[in-house]
Amino acid sequence: MLEYYAKMGASIGEFAGFQVPIAFSSVIKEHMAVRERAGVFDITHMPMIRVSGSETQELLEYLVPRSISKVQINTMTGPTVFLNDKAGIIDDIMIYKVSEGEAIIVGNAVNTEKDIKWIRQSAENLRYDIQIEYLNERLSLLALQGPKSPEIIEKLSSDALSLKPLEFLRNLETSEGRVAIISRSGWTGEDGFEIIAEHEVALKVFKQAVNLGAAPCGLAARDTLRLEMGYVLYGNDIDESITPVEARYWLAFDLSKIKSEECIGCHELYNKLIEGVDRVRLGIKFGKAERAIARSGAEVLIEDKLIGKVTSGGYSPVLKRPIAMAYINATHSLLGLRVRVKVRDRLAEGKLVDFPFI
Repeated sequence: MLEYYAKMGASIGEFAGFQVPIAFSSVIKEHMAVRERAGVFDITHMPMIRVSGSETQELLEYLVPRSISKVQINTMTGPTVFLNDKAGIIDDIMIYKVSEGEAIIVGNAVNTEKDIKWIRQSAENLRYDIQIEYLNERLSLLALQGPKSPEIIEKLSSDALSLKPLEFLRNLETSEGRVAIISRSGWTGEDGFEIIAEHEVALKVFKQAVNLGAAPCGLAARDTLRLEMGYVLYGNDIDESITPVEARYWLAFDLSKIKSEECIGCHELYNKLIEGVDRVRLGIKFGKAERAIARSGAEVLIEDKLIGKVTSGGYSPVLKRPIAMAYINATHSLLGLRVRVKVRDRLAEGKLVDFPFI
């Protein structure tokens, strides 16, 4: 598929050890195509891990702070996390519940080996007979996103249009061949669909989506899209030293689940929620006249006092200004607070805001 993307003029780069299309045109054009119409991404770098066995549901209940038993079959959990024993985030994931004995976990490329090892070790510790398969060797993952994506998906498969948010269909016939899964979640903040299919079929679906009006999009636009929504990127905004409470990643856990202490890290996460934290993740919005982009590690100040550090920053094509997210000391996590951010050799002025930015 990379050969086809290169022929389309895509710039190919490396991300987490994978060769991926970074951009097909300009990042702003691709970004606005998704916000206003539709774009299609190849996100096969994200690991798809099939877990199966009679004790799959019990294992997942142990591994994540959301109630898996309450999730309907052929439905996704929505975002959740693997936690370590201190409630730090091992990875943020989505789980497709195929049955009580089978699930597909989609994580972050940088954590592929770590996730597989974590699942396997946990199953062995519990003495569960679980099978694990890395699906990316034979399947691709595409994301069709944007307000016009339902019109395009209807022409690919009218059945997929019936999907409600977080639902998925399996073994579906499309105009381009049979696909393993079509789901509806919209990871960019827009309405959207995810297609899991054999590599050859996925390439046909990608081409047809473009023929039907979707802009081919690369990883760079996906990053600016998630930043506008305030979505976290593993390795930048969350890692094993950060808990979902500090990250304000509320969708990742159920209060009743962490209170029951039935998963790894649940007890520690509940304590963080009750006792409070020293830092929280907030947004920073800069003025339209500002041109400097705050990058990871940039210091956030009030007057000359250090109150936090940036974890992600970029330009918002919708707002036409720089934006960033940062961890701010709880003592200064005040929405509307005017701050200064060190960007190279100068101070850029902005204010603390909530997510999403748009």
